[in-house]
Amino acid sequence: MTGPIATCIFGMQMNGAPISSGMGTCGLVGQIGVYTGWLNDIAAGAKTAVTAMDWLGLVLICFVLPAVLFLSLTSSSARSAGSRTAT
Repeated sequence: MTGPIATCIFGMQMNGAPISSGMGTCGLVGQIGVYTGWLNDIAAGAKTAVTAMDWLGLVLICFVLPAVLFLSLTSSSARSAGSRTAT
């Protein structure tokens, strides 16, 4: 769910080593790969610096949005499970 938001709104790309692709938050490998990609882009001249918007996108996409989605999905399913057992 967060992939389209990451690419369309924040323009995030996985430019780091291919070993870190698809790792998500597993030991921060995915985030380190994104950061390494930023540094590679700066070295190649494709990007001038890592901006606050880059960091905001990384934090929102990798940590905040997954937590919000998890809490909203589990709380609604817990409420519906609770209403079934309360009869």
